[in-house]
Amino acid sequence: MAVAKKSGPGRPPKDPNSKTQQRAASRTAEKLRADAKAFRDKFVTEYLYDFNATHAYRRAGGTAKNAGKAGYEIRHEAYVSQQIQQAIDNMKVGNIVNQQRALAWAVREANHYGPDASHGARVSMVKTLMQHTGLSLGEKEAAAAARGGVMVVPATDSVDGWEARAAAAQALLKEQVRE
Repeated sequence: MAVAKKSGPGRPPKDPNSKTQQRAASRTAEKLRADAKAFRDKFVTEYLYDFNATHAYRRAGGTAKNAGKAGYEIRHEAYVSQQIQQAIDNMKVGNIVNQQRALAWAVREANHYGPDASHGARVSMVKTLMQHTGLSLGEKEAAAAARGGVMVVPATDSVDGWEARAAAAQALLKEQVRE
């Protein structure tokens, strides 16, 4: 069983009164230098492209060395959070989602293997991508996919015989798990 991360990018901080959170809350428009404010404005523009703080930090001109941590910290600063919320509130539907962006998100989800990833979501996105791009399965693959969700009974025995063996195997498995 995987252990969930307790802190870091994408996770709420453990203590809202931590030094990092206090520093982020103190970075308001009035307290930022002009160059720092300009960098954060560029970060907001880049963040709105894919809502990924690490990538936005790099595209805004930050160094790749600590992009994950720095992007996370900047994203949670008071000024940046306010600018992002204001930009989202002012967006029109056509600016939020377009075909290219939706396709990019689908590709990202289809290839996501992180701790919060889901195999079902990846399979669903691959199917969506195949439908969107006009790719289809061959006849053999389509026939195999059509059987999905159906338990195949071996033809070497009757259904009743197979059912009895399957029930015995399940009972044995339950006993082994209890031990």
